[in-house]
Amino acid sequence: MMVRMLSLAALLMWLGGVAYAQEKETAAPDTLKADAVIYMKGLTCEMCARSVSVALQRVEGVADVQVFLEKPQRALLTLKEDAQVSEKALRTAVEKAGFEVEGVRLRGKKKKGSS
Repeated sequence: MMVRMLSLAALLMWLGGVAYAQEKETAAPDTLKADAVIYMKGLTCEMCARSVSVALQRVEGVADVQVFLEKPQRALLTLKEDAQVSEKALRTAVEKAGFEVEGVRLRGKKKKGSS
C-alpha cells in the first residue's frame, strides 16, 4: 500500500512538472520578437499591469510595453530605434512600481537574478 502511495505521489509530481514546462514553452514565442523582456512576480490584477506599463513607458528609449499577468508574468518591450536602454533602468522602473524583477532579457542577452 505504501509503495502505491509513493508511486502515485511521484507520478503526480512528474505530471505537474510536465504541465509547467509546457506552459513555459507556449509562452516563449512572443518573447522572441521583443527587444526586451522583463520577468516579474507579484502582479495580481490589471491595475498592477497598468502600473508596470506606465512605469516602463517613462524609461527613455521605450516605445511600447505589453504586460502579461499569466505565468510567467512578463513585460515585452519594443524599444525606439537606436535606443540605449539599460537593464538597470528597466529593473528600477519595475521595482519603483512595487514589483519584484526575476530576470531581464535585453536585446538577445538574458540575465537572471540581481544585476
